[in-house]
Amino acid sequence: VGFLTDISARRAMENALRQREEQLRTLVGNIPGVAFRCRNEEHWPIEFISDAVQPLTGWSADDFLRGRISFGQLIDPDDARNIAPEVDGALRQGQPYHVEFRITTREGHRRWLSAYGRGAADEQGTIRWIDGVILDVTETKEHWAQFVSTVKAFDRSEAVAEFDLQGRLINANANFLRLVGYERDEVLGQSHAMFCDSAFAYSPAWHDFWQRLGQGEFATGEFQRFGKGGREVWIHATYNPILDANGKVFKIIKFVTDMSQRRAMEQDLRAAKERAEAAAAARASFLANMSHEIRTPMNAILGFTEALLDSPLEPTQGPCSTRRARCCTCSTTSWTPPSSTKARWCWRSSTSACASCASRCSTPCASAPPARACPWCSTTPAPNPTTCAATRCAC
Repeated sequence: VGFLTDISARRAMENALRQREEQLRTLVGNIPGVAFRCRNEEHWPIEFISDAVQPLTGWSADDFLRGRISFGQLIDPDDARNIAPEVDGALRQGQPYHVEFRITTREGHRRWLSAYGRGAADEQGTIRWIDGVILDVTETKEHWAQFVSTVKAFDRSEAVAEFDLQGRLINANANFLRLVGYERDEVLGQSHAMFCDSAFAYSPAWHDFWQRLGQGEFATGEFQRFGKGGREVWIHATYNPILDANGKVFKIIKFVTDMSQRRAMEQDLRAAKERAEAAAAARASFLANMSHEIRTPMNAILGFTEALLDSPLEPTQGPCSTRRARCCTCSTTSWTPPSSTKARWCWRSSTSACASCASRCSTPCASAPPARACPWCSTTPAPNPTTCAATRCAC
C-alpha cells in the first residue's frame, strides 16, 4: 500500500523562503555597519548579528550568538551608564534612539560606535527585542576632536569675529571683544561699519568690500579700525568666506591680530630716523661752514709763508747766534759784536761800534746806556751799572 502526496507547493515555498533568506543575507551583508537583533534584557543578549561584527570587534557573529560575548561586556562602563537610561526611555515611548559609545575590541583597541535602534514588541505589545544598526565612527570622532582642538587653539590665541553677508556681527570671542573694548551685548547685531573710519564706512568702497566677500573672495591686509570711545586700533585681519553644504557662502569669519604696538614702534623708528637725518644734515652744514671759516685765513697764512720761503733773508733776519751787527759809525756788517761784558755800546745810536770806530768815538761808552724797554713785554728794567748793555727783564 502506498500513498502519494504532492509536495510541489511545499517545495516551491521552501525555495522561495531560501531565496528570501539569501536576499536578506545579501541585504544585511551590504548594509554599512553591523545589523543586529538583541533581547531587551541586561547586557542585551544577541539573537541575530551580521558578519560585519568580526572586523569591528574582533569577535565572530557565532561568539555573540552562543553567548560567549555580548556588547554589554565590550561597552565602556562610563558610557554604558550614560546610554542605558536614554535607550530605556526611547523604548518605553516607542521612539527610535541614537547613542554613541566606546568599546574595547578583542585586540585591546578603543573604537567609537554609533548605534541606531528601535524596540520590537511581541503579540502582547511588550518590547521584547531591539533591532538596529551599529556604525564605526572612530575616524569621524578623531577628525572632529582635532577640529574642535584647532578651533579652541584659534579661540585662545586669536581674536575671532563672525559676520553675516550683510556685515552684521553674529559672534565674537573674548579676544576680539577685549581688542575693541566692547561687551558682547554692545556689538552683537551691529554693523561692521561701527569699527571703521566714517569716511570708509559710508562710502561705496565699504559696500563693494562686503559684496566681494559675499561672492567668496578672500581678503587680507592691515587695516585701521576704531574701538570703543574712538580708540585707534591697527590690525592685521583675514576675512574668510565660509561655505555651506551646497557650496554657497553663508557667513564670514574674521581672524584678527593686534598690530597697534608694532605700528607705534614703527612710527617711533621713523621719527628717530628723521631726527638722526636732521642731526647729520646740521653736522654736515656746521663742518662745511667751519671748513670755510678756517680755510679762508689759512690760505692767507700759507700764501705769506710761501712768499717768505721763496724770498732771500736779510742779514739781520737770520738766527740770533749768527746775526751780524751793523756798526753805528761806518755801518760795516763784516764783524760780529763781542760777547764779553766790555762790549762797546753807543747809547745814542742804540747799537755797538766796531773796534776802529769805537777808538775814535768822542763820547765814552763806559757808562751804561739809558734804561730801555723790554722788546717783549715793554717793561723798563733798571740799567746794570757794570755793563753798557741794557738789562732785560725776566722775559
